[in-house]
Amino acid sequence: MVLLKDFQTFQNSSASPTLISTISTNSASPTVIGTITFDTLHIGDRVELDGIFHVNNNNSNATGTQFITLEIKRRSTLIYQSTIEIDDEVVDDFTFISFKHVDVLPTSFKNGNYQVTVFANVRNMELYSPINVTGKRYDVFA
Repeated sequence: MVLLKDFQTFQNSSASPTLISTISTNSASPTVIGTITFDTLHIGDRVELDGIFHVNNNNSNATGTQFITLEIKRRSTLIYQSTIEIDDEVVDDFTFISFKHVDVLPTSFKNGNYQVTVFANVRNMELYSPINVTGKRYDVFA
C-alpha cells in the first residue's frame, strides 16, 4: 500500500513571464530554481519531485550547441541530472523546461532537503517565472 504523507511546494509566480536572473555558467555555483524540505524522510519512502520553469536564450553569438544542465540534489548528493539543448538560433528562444524524478530513500533523514538547480554552457541564458517545484512523499509501508 502507498500513502501520500506530505506535500511541499516552491513557487515564484506571476501572471506573465518575468525575468528572475541570468543563469549561471558555473557548475560549482549553479542558479537555484527551487528548494523543497521535508521534516522527516524514512528509509524506503518515495519522494516524487516535479516542476516547471522558463528559459530565454538571449545569446547573440551562437557558436555551437547551447544547453542548460538541470540537477536535483538530496542534501548535497546528486540524484538526477539532465542536459537540455535550448536552440541553435542566434537569439530569443523562449521555452519552458519540465522535469519529474522519483527518489527512493536509501536511509532516513531529518530535514530532508531537495534542491533543483541549473547552469548553462553559454552566457545570456535567462531564468523566467512562473516557477513551480513540488515534492510529494509517499510512505510505502502504510
